[in-house]
Amino acid sequence: MRISDDRRSLGEVLGFVVIASLLLLLPWLGASNRIVFLGVIVVVTAIATYGLFVPFALAGQMTVAAITTWGVASFAVMLAANSWQWNLGRLIPVGVVAGAAAGFAFGLPVMRTSGHYFIVVTFAISQLGVLVGKNWDTVNPNSAGLSVSIRPTLFGWHLTNRNDVMHLAVAVLTLVFAGVLWLKRSRLGRRFAIVRENEQLAVTIGCPVNLYKLFALVMGGAICGLAAPLQVFAIRHIQVEEFALGQGITMVVLLVIGGRGYVLGPVFGAIFWYLLPELLGISALLGQAIFGLVLALAIIVAPEGLVALLIRAVTLGRRRSRPGTSPSSATSQLAEVPS
Repeated sequence: MRISDDRRSLGEVLGFVVIASLLLLLPWLGASNRIVFLGVIVVVTAIATYGLFVPFALAGQMTVAAITTWGVASFAVMLAANSWQWNLGRLIPVGVVAGAAAGFAFGLPVMRTSGHYFIVVTFAISQLGVLVGKNWDTVNPNSAGLSVSIRPTLFGWHLTNRNDVMHLAVAVLTLVFAGVLWLKRSRLGRRFAIVRENEQLAVTIGCPVNLYKLFALVMGGAICGLAAPLQVFAIRHIQVEEFALGQGITMVVLLVIGGRGYVLGPVFGAIFWYLLPELLGISALLGQAIFGLVLALAIIVAPEGLVALLIRAVTLGRRRSRPGTSPSSATSQLAEVPS
């Protein structure tokens, strides 16, 4: 099992390196400004989706309130940037702290719930966040949202164009990917897995289930907070509607279709939703229809997500490339091995 896990992790790391390199090279590959912009959106959305990956994929707590946590952190960053003219060196910690605090605050009311009740409560939290935001003049003056008034800097580095934002976003995504990959294989990740697989059994063996669930939500909120300053300076204007329930469901779908069992899943899901239709020249409406169709097919054909489907395709290709090897012959060889 250890060898299999190591190979799987290595494959995900190599896949991530390829994808990150292609995203960084988009301007030099002749990509249009729109493609580069969508590339930035892919990276930022993938980072935020890792904020859902930790509580959902690792700890088994499916929450749509991750989008609300992201919204709280984004508005906190926007207000700090406009009020105090802070640079990214200060705004990134603001986003992380605001996201973690929101995850903690949203997690407390749902600790005694589980299963469908847990999901319903997070739906209510998400809707409540939107209602509060729409009626709060500080974050939604004249129902027009907020715009950032400064240009971002980080330790003397002036992010003057979209390419600079892409470089920073990919660097942050790399840190998040490596951190989540380590977390999944760590002792804490194994404790999360116990809670995910059998919460009742975890309680009987003395595992502090509520504490781990809350910790997963706080960690997820902190990761969403990392995406907040990138969101603010990539788009330079945010509205409450961008963090509504529909967008929260989209995050869940991105994670599921990418593969919630794989750390690379959020990146694949974001590419499939935001970048692939544009590269194929598919209109937005048709893209959504195709996305829904592929989602339905993926649940039937590849319930573990696109990453799992790609791994199967690569494995099958390797088997066919070996002379004299076929699935039937491999099965017969395994049958001959004594137990």
